[in-house]
Amino acid sequence: MWVLGSGVLATCVAWGIHDLIAPTLLLTWLALKWLALLPRLIHALWLRQRESSLAARVLWRRHYPIELIALAVDGFVWGSLLWWLTPQEHIHLGAIALSVLLGVSAIRAFSLAIDLKALMAFIAPMLLPNIAFVWSRDDILGTAAAFFLGNFLLLNLLGALQIQRRSKAMLRLRFHSERIAEEKALALEQAHSHSQARTRFLATVSHEMRTPLHGILGLTRVLMLESPRPDQQERLSLIERSGDHLLTVINDILDFSKIESGRMTLDVRPFDLTSLVADVVSVFQVLAQRKGLTLACDVPWQGPREVVGDAGRVRQIMHNLLGNAVKFTDEGHIHVAVTSSDDGQGGHLYGFAVRDTGPGIAPDQIAMIFEPFTQVLPIKAPLGGTGLGLSIAREMCRSMGGDLTCDSTLGQGATFKASMHLQAMAAKVDVVTVDDEPAAPMPVATLHGEWRDTAPFQDTDVPALADARVAGANVLLVEDNAVNVVLTEAMLRNLGCVVHTVTDGQQAVDWLADQSCDVVLMDCTMPIMDGFEATRRIRAREEAEQRNHVPIVAISASTMAADKCTCLDAGMDDHLAKPFTPDRLQAAIARMLPLEDGPSHFDEPSYRSF
Repeated sequence: MWVLGSGVLATCVAWGIHDLIAPTLLLTWLALKWLALLPRLIHALWLRQRESSLAARVLWRRHYPIELIALAVDGFVWGSLLWWLTPQEHIHLGAIALSVLLGVSAIRAFSLAIDLKALMAFIAPMLLPNIAFVWSRDDILGTAAAFFLGNFLLLNLLGALQIQRRSKAMLRLRFHSERIAEEKALALEQAHSHSQARTRFLATVSHEMRTPLHGILGLTRVLMLESPRPDQQERLSLIERSGDHLLTVINDILDFSKIESGRMTLDVRPFDLTSLVADVVSVFQVLAQRKGLTLACDVPWQGPREVVGDAGRVRQIMHNLLGNAVKFTDEGHIHVAVTSSDDGQGGHLYGFAVRDTGPGIAPDQIAMIFEPFTQVLPIKAPLGGTGLGLSIAREMCRSMGGDLTCDSTLGQGATFKASMHLQAMAAKVDVVTVDDEPAAPMPVATLHGEWRDTAPFQDTDVPALADARVAGANVLLVEDNAVNVVLTEAMLRNLGCVVHTVTDGQQAVDWLADQSCDVVLMDCTMPIMDGFEATRRIRAREEAEQRNHVPIVAISASTMAADKCTCLDAGMDDHLAKPFTPDRLQAAIARMLPLEDGPSHFDEPSYRSF
């Protein structure tokens, strides 16, 4: 474009001054001008056709000297407009020619300023002969013109130097920014890859540890029901407690990993806070009494308190605080104070203060107790612990809009204060409670020993229906692990269920082709065909053949949120995590059975959402 523009401009200039200069001389100059431009035009087009090739940079670098020579010839021809075509006595024609040259110089200075060599190759042959030409007039007009042309050439040189320096700095900055952006993108990709690898590792480790642990705990509980000798009962109880402790460690590590990776989620649903507090305190009431401690609880309201939030997280926080209080207190008492205040946003800020008379914590160590894998008190061997509980509990409180703090004096006990926002019930809905019977009203006065000794609440459980609802249920067990087969069959038969067992997904699909059952307990990881593919084929056949929907419950040692979503996406109706207790197994089956006067529980969205 620049080459063609230069030729058009030269033609226009020649047309404008054709009355002032001899035609032969003017046509000769114009021909020379186009002869100087044509090689540049051909060269530019030839390079443009190859600019997309890998050799374009090499070609340009090799042909760069040719381009400089062509620019010098073009500039020299432009400059001849003044020193060759314009006689010294024609001042008005000289002014026109000088104006044209200054304009061309300014335009080319703008386009070639990024390349100092190219700019000087064009301007110097154009202006230097004309400086000598006007200086030879030997008068004030020639001297002034030479001075102005020289300054113009110098300013172009200085301006080009400054522009080139700034352009190089900008290019360096651009390349540096692009390199940083590429490094950041690579680091982000690597971090994402590492996060996925860690997630896969945790899921695999959790599955591989929960599967044998399910067999150990389950078979231990089955043996405890078979009237063992007192010494055997005590040993089985030790095995069960050790397994429960290992399960707690696994859960803590998984929870900490979720928090660290920012994947901690809340399972928000309605529940009865009064019943939840009663259930947690009742469990630790028994443990406190065994150590000779007094456990008291103050609740500032009467009767049920229906709220919306994550009951499992609230329960986990209270379990952690009360568990630490009982663990570290050897004598005295433990006091739980529940508070409630309006948060001004349609909900309430609930506080749970747990005060003990244990050894206390030094002021300079209070901040350390919330750090992961940190324990500031000497831990006795039977107590153990991972040092993650308080760190996890604090992050859970913060995820619910609250916090967890500690006030303590060394030798005088400690007070842990947990707070969280829970929404009030906007309308009457079915509330998930923790006991079969309505919770007794909780007096404001301190309570000692009136709590019922109930099993710890599982956030996926619902009130267990009568045994008669589960007894007699026809259950298809799909499980490949021999230990888990023996354990689950024993649990199901103790519940009064009729059990049919197959060992892979393909056998389950074939079995359901000719027979029917009330509930399918489907393991997810199996040889030949896994539980996900088997479920998809069962659902496809039900749709194609207009069969009744058979409830399928996933029984899996994988507890990651993504694994549960995979179960739901495959068409399963519920998820039961290993290791599970007979009560949880009974509750899961009961949810799948039809009600006496209505649809089955698995049609309710609250259970389909895990």
